[in-house]
Amino acid sequence: MNKQTLRIMTNKSLFMILIIIFTQITIQTSINPKNSIGNISSLCINPQNPDSSIINYANLPSNLWDLEIDGDFAYVACQDLGLRVINISNPTKMSEVGFLFLNGDIYNIDIEGDLAYVTIAPWGLYVINISDPINPVSIGFVPVYGDPTDIYVHDNYVYVLSTDKDYGIQIINVTNPLSPDLLGWVSTYSMATAIKVAGDYAYIADSYSGIQIFNITDPINPILAGYSQTETNLAWDLELVGNFLYVAERETGLQIFDISNPNSPQNVSICEFGTDLRFIEVSGDYAYLSDFNYDKIQIINISDPFHPVDLQPTNLPARYFDLCIDGDYIYILKSSSLMCYSIRESIEPNYVNSVDVSSEINDLCIEGQIAYFVEGDQGFNILNITNKSNPQMVGELNTIENATSLEINGDYVYITNATSGLQILNITDLTAPRVIGVYDTSGSAMNVKIQGDIAIVADGSTGIHLINITIPSAPKLIESCDTPGYAEDIALFGDIIFVADNSSGIQVINIEDPHNPNIIESLDTPGVAQSIQTSGNFAYLADGIAGIQIINISSPNNIDILGTCDTMGVCRDLEFHGDRLFIVDDSIGVQSINIINPKSPYIEKNIHEKANLLCVDSYGDYIYSGDQSGKFDIIRRAISNAGDYDADGICGHDEVHFEFTVPYDNDTDDDGLSDGDEINIYNTDPLKEDSDADSLPDKWELDNSLNPLLASDNSTDDDSDGILNVYEYYNGTDIHDSDCDDDGLLDGAEIETYHTDPWLIDTDNDQMNDTWEITNSLNPLSFDASLDADDDGLTNIEEMNLGTKPDDADTDNDGYSDNIEVKKKTNPLDPNDFPSRLWLYLIISTSIVIISLYIYLKIRKKARIWKAFISHVVDENEIFHVSEMADYLESRKNLDKCFYCERDLRYNIDKWMEETIPLSLIFIFIFTKKSVREGGDCMKEIGLARQIGIPMIPVKDKGLDWSELPKMNLYKDFRLEFDEEKIKEMKEKLHEFIRNFQDDVRDLQESLRKNKFISLHAIQDSLQFTLSQIIFLTKVLVYRLEKIHGIWTNHPVNFIREDELLRRLKSMINNRNISNFKTLVKTLSIDYDFINEFKRILIKNGYKIVGEKQVDEYPSLMEKFSEFNENTDSKKAVSMKESIDKKRLISEIKNMRNIDPSKVKIDITFTCSNCGHKLPKGDSLINCPICNRKFVRN
Repeated sequence: MNKQTLRIMTNKSLFMILIIIFTQITIQTSINPKNSIGNISSLCINPQNPDSSIINYANLPSNLWDLEIDGDFAYVACQDLGLRVINISNPTKMSEVGFLFLNGDIYNIDIEGDLAYVTIAPWGLYVINISDPINPVSIGFVPVYGDPTDIYVHDNYVYVLSTDKDYGIQIINVTNPLSPDLLGWVSTYSMATAIKVAGDYAYIADSYSGIQIFNITDPINPILAGYSQTETNLAWDLELVGNFLYVAERETGLQIFDISNPNSPQNVSICEFGTDLRFIEVSGDYAYLSDFNYDKIQIINISDPFHPVDLQPTNLPARYFDLCIDGDYIYILKSSSLMCYSIRESIEPNYVNSVDVSSEINDLCIEGQIAYFVEGDQGFNILNITNKSNPQMVGELNTIENATSLEINGDYVYITNATSGLQILNITDLTAPRVIGVYDTSGSAMNVKIQGDIAIVADGSTGIHLINITIPSAPKLIESCDTPGYAEDIALFGDIIFVADNSSGIQVINIEDPHNPNIIESLDTPGVAQSIQTSGNFAYLADGIAGIQIINISSPNNIDILGTCDTMGVCRDLEFHGDRLFIVDDSIGVQSINIINPKSPYIEKNIHEKANLLCVDSYGDYIYSGDQSGKFDIIRRAISNAGDYDADGICGHDEVHFEFTVPYDNDTDDDGLSDGDEINIYNTDPLKEDSDADSLPDKWELDNSLNPLLASDNSTDDDSDGILNVYEYYNGTDIHDSDCDDDGLLDGAEIETYHTDPWLIDTDNDQMNDTWEITNSLNPLSFDASLDADDDGLTNIEEMNLGTKPDDADTDNDGYSDNIEVKKKTNPLDPNDFPSRLWLYLIISTSIVIISLYIYLKIRKKARIWKAFISHVVDENEIFHVSEMADYLESRKNLDKCFYCERDLRYNIDKWMEETIPLSLIFIFIFTKKSVREGGDCMKEIGLARQIGIPMIPVKDKGLDWSELPKMNLYKDFRLEFDEEKIKEMKEKLHEFIRNFQDDVRDLQESLRKNKFISLHAIQDSLQFTLSQIIFLTKVLVYRLEKIHGIWTNHPVNFIREDELLRRLKSMINNRNISNFKTLVKTLSIDYDFINEFKRILIKNGYKIVGEKQVDEYPSLMEKFSEFNENTDSKKAVSMKESIDKKRLISEIKNMRNIDPSKVKIDITFTCSNCGHKLPKGDSLINCPICNRKFVRN
């Protein structure tokens, strides 16, 4: 690409919208994250005021070429950095939301509907779908000739200009955007640089040949219809508005052509200015042209195209790549910056309010809507300035004297004190600031700035001090650096600080090494340096009687004065704001200094004429100052008055000067009515929410057909519901509806009597309406749907649905409760319809439930600590993530502890197994080749767990088959296969199993608690068992002992669901089938102590138990009882059973307490629990020779 082409390409680019406040935007890119939009500062411009300033600018990635704005989004061509999409719906908070990288250099963009058309060198035209701006997608492509210079989309055609004049205009059909088609091209006289299309004609700026107009009725064969030379034939850019073509003629100025006849364009006027005009943009009655030589934007009034008026040039930069106007703003892309200017006219600044704070205000700082200031001998004050007309004091600290300045940093305020150095205040609670740290400097502390963990104090005659504030309550001196004068103020510039050193001018100190600060440069100023600020490469100095000095600090080792402005008095303080300095001059007041050209600053206007001012700060649209008499003044900055900027029907000028409303707020009093409507329609006060002071807002009165100017209508009751209109407003009810929720209760009764919500039928949200609850003596404010007010077994909400009375157990007074009638399917509202009898089975069923719950409670009595044991081979810990598995289960809060040897083993492993496995609820076995074939300890652990009766969960390695699992009698209902890629899923499944197991146990415990089961006596009485039946039950329970003998060690064992238990119990009772009952009992988990109590009774009454064994070899005693049926002793025992005194047996049972299992001594005999066959002695793992069932004999 040649240099001339590059210049042309450079003249197309991007603009974005930003508005008056300081903000920061970060544009992130997936291709080059280092490129970003940086800080944005606030300034302002006016076409009638050429010296107005920039509102915002943003530092963008370099190589910006073109911009298109479509709705709330700006699309930016960033050459080799892709297409950027910026959300500009809120100009104060712009942010990049989309990005698309395209291989090549993007130069031009045009948008039509949901499609963006971009040219990319050296390839051609890309079609981008932007229906979702966050995710732009390339959908079509067609190559073009030459390098593109401009692009325009019209109907279903894209017109691309080229640097190659032989292919000057290329026409592309995009009817099918997925497959754009290059139809043809037409040559131009020279290199075409700009194009606009309207109707059947295309208008071309042909660089060195003036303008050309082509008839494009037939897009395949465009025909030259007309042309015209320009003054020097250097037409560079053009704009088309109506019947006029506005041309930027590079060496002449603005030329305007009448194109009402496109075949014969007529030059109607020339406005000569400038020497190198590049771009033009037209908005309303103004044309904006850039002059590269003078780096100015020229504004031309074109309200009369035949007589354009040249307004004086602005100070806006003109050496940019593109210019765009949108509404009241002009956007300029310059190098790698995007700038936004206002083109509204300005209103004079006006005084708002003054607050007397009693003593002189030495310094102030504005943070949002809070003002902080120090008052000499009166201390530190905090003022809420949200309401500029009535600021409110929110906090103060009167113990601080001789305060000279302050600095805000987070939750802390740093205050300098002429007599006691640096004081640090905590302002977390604005109403109660408190001193937390003090460092007494050796001089008179005049000012402070914070950089990181260092406070830099200007200490008068002793220079500067660097103080460590890492711990605010204990500041410590790092180092000092004396200055030749009297250090008054400090400004930061990275690791360089600039000191306003009174009569010694400016001292430049390097603090890169805080322990060794040193002066690297000095500059003597003509006045007395008092206050200093830095911005960019400039420092701004309040130099006493010498006014303002602007210093070039781009090279801190060699600074010099760039510009000076005499403020006519003694300049005390200054505040930098964009391209303005707001300064306080003790004889003039607050002045606005224009610093657009730092070499020639000038006083723009006196904003607030007042003597003896000491300090100034600004925030948003306001300037704040303090004076020697202790007055805190608020001044509004200049704003626009050219039109109705808040669309309230009143022009800005009238709002400021006559109505006293806010010109940028269409509802000054925030009452929901626009200022214009209040003044022009309703005659209400736009500054008062309640014009007639009747406690009813104007808008509410209008919405409810009341008179906002009549105060007496607040005391009427328009809907006769017992509430006056003013109280209807406060309660939010409708003044024209006496029952807002249509629940049958007047709003007045709901509010005054029942305290229910007049807008809700069911105030307490218990599914019972307020009226029904009140009628039936229930509480409409309490969630009592699940309660049973009359104890008839029906909840209140069930009674409401049935139509029965919740406070009467027998609504129809027929002798049967409502609940019984419902269950017997009789009508609880009909006294002649009642059940004939109560079914016995209900009573029996209830008793059975009590039995099952009692038994299970005994099982779970001690099992309240939930632990797990993980069995594995030690060197497979990391392979199978054992530690990770244990940590996860413990973190879920369902398990108190997961035992595994790497973490918990501290001594002999056998002893450790015996202590930890009995404490565990779940046994997890890592099922691998090593653990099965080589893991002797694993087998011991499994045997012990099996002996105690812990549910065992296998986790199988991929190298094994599940068929090997039954040989070890592991728990098969729940099992997992290890998968390295699904560790998380396996842990979650383990957790879910344990959680469900616990939930079932808790449900049974809760059921037992609710049924209040106490003793075996209750079982006997409820089921009417004979003594022999109880003894038989004892046999069966002992038979189950081998399955539940681990209970005494606090572990649950197999149990069945409660619904299944009830079903079996009901079946047994109905059939009176003892065989079924035996089968049922075999499925239950019975408490060991319960069994042992029966055993003691039997022994006490003559039964014999042969032999003594240790409890860790606890046997099945079924055979002992079966022997009673096979020999003489058994027959004797049977006769003895019959002679047992029933009352004595029951009495002993009731008086029993817990038994220590370790004292039980019994013999061991094995029988097959499946078929009853006696098993031979031998190995622990055997098969029954009759039914082939496998057993582990412990």
